[in-house]
Amino acid sequence: MMFPQIRCYQANAISQPNVFFILAKGENAGKPSLKPWANSFAMVCPNEKYFQFYFWLVFALFKAKKFKVRLRGSAIPFINKDDIAAVLKEVAPAVYDDWSKFQDL
Repeated sequence: MMFPQIRCYQANAISQPNVFFILAKGENAGKPSLKPWANSFAMVCPNEKYFQFYFWLVFALFKAKKFKVRLRGSAIPFINKDDIAAVLKEVAPAVYDDWSKFQDL
């Protein structure tokens, strides 16, 4: 299993396929999107299979409020790259095997 790159979003630097964005600031920090936000991270996946897996994994983690416990800051809460990577590295290996079985059906 490959882990995708997490980069800070720069408007002129990201023109690759298999990229989605994760909101970094505010109450919805951790929310994935196909369109970039000003305060977001770009998650660059090596291929379409990993793109689908990680996009839906991040969406599920966001809905389960797994990023809320990692928020910091009092006025504008935010999450950093290391926190996102830590959550994904903890959860992804356990979920990936079941995801692969589901994809083979």
